[in-house]
Amino acid sequence: MAIDRITIRKPDDLHIHLRQGELLQDYAQDVGKWCKRVVPMPNTVPPVITANQMLDYKKVIEEASPGLVVVPVFKIDASLTFDDIKALKKSGAFMGKYYPQGATTNSKGGNTDWKSCFSVFEAMESEGLILSMHGEEPDDPVLLREERYLSRLDELLMNFPKLKVILEHVSTKAGIDKVLSLPSNFAGTITAHHLHYTLDDVIGGSLNSHLFCKPIIKSAEDRQAIRAAAFSGNPKFFYGSDSAPHQKRDKELKGAAGIYSALTAIPTVIEEFESANKLDCLENFLSTYGANFYNLELNQEKITFEKKTWTCPQEIHGVVPMRAGESISWNRAQ
Repeated sequence: MAIDRITIRKPDDLHIHLRQGELLQDYAQDVGKWCKRVVPMPNTVPPVITANQMLDYKKVIEEASPGLVVVPVFKIDASLTFDDIKALKKSGAFMGKYYPQGATTNSKGGNTDWKSCFSVFEAMESEGLILSMHGEEPDDPVLLREERYLSRLDELLMNFPKLKVILEHVSTKAGIDKVLSLPSNFAGTITAHHLHYTLDDVIGGSLNSHLFCKPIIKSAEDRQAIRAAAFSGNPKFFYGSDSAPHQKRDKELKGAAGIYSALTAIPTVIEEFESANKLDCLENFLSTYGANFYNLELNQEKITFEKKTWTCPQEIHGVVPMRAGESISWNRAQ
């Protein structure tokens, strides 16, 4: 029997970019239509490093989209002391995000010396904070950057065996296999665009700059492994959109890296789970496994989705969204 309505706990988006300034309200309200909680990435300008900056950013987002709850996160810097980490934890931090320098948007102030952050990782392990990793070697060939980075996860396990670690936006079969090989304190987030697309969609017929992101979308084999992990019911893998808006002109003229998926990521995920006959695993992927890894209470608010075709706008807030102009078969029930 075909399913045309699904009710689940309202999802958590555990990896999203909401930016700054006037457009933040639009971006926050878009994701608030689909998700109850978000983990907003701290690679702002200036970055979110201190407890006060983290609390200020949380307040701005929650005021912009009433009902949306921010799970606080800070950007890891080698200068952070044990007292700084304690202050961040006391202020509500759940996670610190590690960026290799130059790996993604606003990462020029990222870290160049991996081991210079080991004292920060030690403090985070002691305080029970999660280490979020943008797992790419920025100087390596683009299609190999994630795979070449994975040995660092083994190094983390050796030095900080109790530290919880998330390999964000896993984009390769090698990344999936690595997360599977490690203990239960290692997990990975999966995006809608890595579930849905392959590199051919980005550069096959012609260049689609609006699908350019970091880590870049990869091969059909990589997508197959990512899909298998998402549909598997393994609690190591859960949802994070990595929705990352850039204005249309910046995407088309400057090649800015990021896909704006806040409007369409959840219905795309539902389509993918439906196509695999795995809708029974949907709630765990979107709403349960990530919360459990973060030690968050499960959302009590519910959301219903219905089989009702709609067309994604060609442009919104000056941004070309993922699946612009396409018909999408699932929507929020009215």
